[in-house]
Amino acid sequence: MRKRLTAAMGAGIASACAVAMMAGCSSGPSDAKQLLDAKADASTLGYQIATWFVDNDDAPEVTLEGGVYEVGGGQGVLDPFEAILEGAVLTTDVNSALDWCVTVSSSDGSVAASYSALRSLEEGATCG
Repeated sequence: MRKRLTAAMGAGIASACAVAMMAGCSSGPSDAKQLLDAKADASTLGYQIATWFVDNDDAPEVTLEGGVYEVGGGQGVLDPFEAILEGAVLTTDVNSALDWCVTVSSSDGSVAASYSALRSLEEGATCG
């Protein structure tokens, strides 16, 4: 009796895992993973922008081209870095050391994270 119960429980757990895995396979990257990636990109951009303003008064150019972010347009000591969020979309509003914001969002707009001088990191938020 105990062996049958254990076998039945094992089969039930295995079935539940298989259904969950199959459901996740067709949907592509999960929103949770995309949000973590967007937050990582926004945090790194925020750090680099804050670092820029330590030595500069003018606002840096912030770009995303070919999956690579760049702060300062090659005019500073900040190294370009690859986007973690695949298909990232960058929105910027950089004016001064206390007035800047960057948003990194997924290409379909389902997730977004922003980093600003005044509010730090926020998930689901956009500049503006």
